[in-house]
Amino acid sequence: MTTPGISIRGRLQSRQESCGDTCWSSGSWRIPPQFEGAGDYSEELAAVKKDGKWGFIDASGTMVIPAVFDEAGAFSEGLAAVRLGERQWGYIDTSGTMVIPPSYNRAEPFRAGLARVSGGKETESADYGYIDRSGQVIWKPTH
Repeated sequence: MTTPGISIRGRLQSRQESCGDTCWSSGSWRIPPQFEGAGDYSEELAAVKKDGKWGFIDASGTMVIPAVFDEAGAFSEGLAAVRLGERQWGYIDTSGTMVIPPSYNRAEPFRAGLARVSGGKETESADYGYIDRSGQVIWKPTH
């Protein structure tokens, strides 16, 4: 869900432009420019990069999930894919709690209760399977 009048642009040329339209509204800064990167709002939160790590802000610009992740995707169905380390993707909920431990090479957003994931941390596999919102494997990655 996008907050009316607020969006964040992922392509940034300078720290002043780091929030795009999210920070700038009606001729004034809504959220002071302070992020190295940002994603669009989804489910009332936006992923932002600060000091080399990703976290999430609310519509007021308050960091509600600390910037501790190496990468972060948008929220979908209450969960967001986040990366810790080189190939350690898992999922957090909107409170920042890790609900599906990091164990995938790749992780996509949830749609209709399922998310497409690639391989476990032990493999370099690019084959995809599907998990449900509890992390239960529904369809194992296959060759």
